Amino acid sequence: MSQVFHVARQFAKHGLIVHANEMPAPKEKKAPRLLAAHYGGQDVTFLGRLIFPHVENLVVDARTFPIRDPWPVNPKSLSLVYTFGDSPTDEKRVFVSKAGEDTVWTLTSDDIKTQPPGVTLASAWPPEVPGRIKIYAVIYGLEQITHPTVYRRLYEAASRNERIYISNKFFSNSPLINEDPWRGTIKSAAIVYTIRGKWKSISGREREYMSWEL
Repeated sequence: MSQVFHVARQFAKHGLIVHANEMPAPKEKKAPRLLAAHYGGQDVTFLGRLIFPHVENLVVDARTFPIRDPWPVNPKSLSLVYTFGDSPTDEKRVFVSKAGEDTVWTLTSDDIKTQPPGVTLASAWPPEVPGRIKIYAVIYGLEQITHPTVYRRLYEAASRNERIYISNKFFSNSPLINEDPWRGTIKSAAIVYTIRGKWKSISGREREYMSWEL
């Protein structure tokens, strides 16, 4: 009987600890990393990194976005290109929203299917001819543009260092169709890319030109 009590005491003392050690460790959360941010046709990446510190999630308050209005009176879009973690292979995501809406968005590292509307995977189309530039995201109005033909136009323009005239025609899949991702609104555009692995982005507004930083 004394042996039974001894075993019981040992179990009470160590049994739960052994069981806990056998449990799988919780998955470590990766900190978000902001690669690019644009607001109303203006690159606000530097300010965005101050606003969205390295905490567990990215919280976007569209009601009171804490950056000076770069385009008063006009409806504006806000876009973020971000990742969770520091590895080049980490998934790149794009978030696009209308600024000023009565909404707070929480962007997490969880499965993209669980994310708020406006979150998509970065298209990251590679150039047909390998070069020093790789485009990861093209944002126009309230959408990420994923048409291969648009990426082809952008790569051709970049290869000649040509300015880009921001218009529905340029960002449409077919030059014969003026697709409009935000009807009745003067839109802004943003292109996020890397040069020799260094992140760059350019932006502008409809009926204006954007110039590459190459």
